[in-house]
Amino acid sequence: MEFPKLGKNCSLAGCGQLAEAKVLSANVQRRATSFQSVDLCPTCKSMILSPSGMTTEETLKSHQASNCVSHLLSSFPRESKRCAISSCKPTTTGGRLPIVVVCDGCGDGFCLRHRHATDHGCSSINAASEETAERRARIDEILKHIRNNANKSASSTAMTPRTNNKPKKTSKLVELMKMKSKATGDSSIPHESRLYLNVGFPKDTNVTTKPMFFDKSWVIGKVLDKIATAGKIRNVNNKMDVSKNERLILVDQETNSILNVDDRLGDAIESGGGVLLEREGVINQ
Repeated sequence: MEFPKLGKNCSLAGCGQLAEAKVLSANVQRRATSFQSVDLCPTCKSMILSPSGMTTEETLKSHQASNCVSHLLSSFPRESKRCAISSCKPTTTGGRLPIVVVCDGCGDGFCLRHRHATDHGCSSINAASEETAERRARIDEILKHIRNNANKSASSTAMTPRTNNKPKKTSKLVELMKMKSKATGDSSIPHESRLYLNVGFPKDTNVTTKPMFFDKSWVIGKVLDKIATAGKIRNVNNKMDVSKNERLILVDQETNSILNVDDRLGDAIESGGGVLLEREGVINQ
């Protein structure tokens, strides 16, 4: 840990992570008398420092108001210049590092090789595993509802009965060609830059699934705005204090995962796939 004598350690065998930090150790106080406690932000799961004269609640409120940027533990200077991975000892510098990267998830300092959470087995990776499982289950339920409605619509409009019980396999290329013939979108997008998707809308809006095309270089956030406009869905994602019941998200219907608004569309999903526009509060219910 970055502050080995700070707070109380977890009693679980093999863990030892600081579970409660109220007063800085003497070693840290010598270099940072302006701070009094270390706490965990429930929003970004990062460790934050509370300055003297501010309560934990005041510091947390200030941290969240800054989009989880201020009061981060990683902004505090470290005395140790060694990687927290005990087996990592750079031979060229005698074990000491010119640069130490502090992980906002666990608070430890690492070399550039082990700076990412996945590289040093950060405990914050699985902190929200239960919440993620519940969210995926909710997404599965919504997608199942959409698929059932689509199957009912298809069976009611069928002109001829099936001659066998085996489902007809249609190649993705044929499905993509059908999607292209019906898709709507910005006509100014060059054909070679278009990415085609089947778009589902929030079930409480009664807007039917429709094929659409977008520029594959757009970020997911822009695609979300375009879909909300096409379906005439109220979109207040640009507001800082928007609640989960109002915030819109995009879900990949194939993997049931929420798409990151900062990722590029062409990197996040393939042409011919499907996405669902839904409110985050509905997914988390």
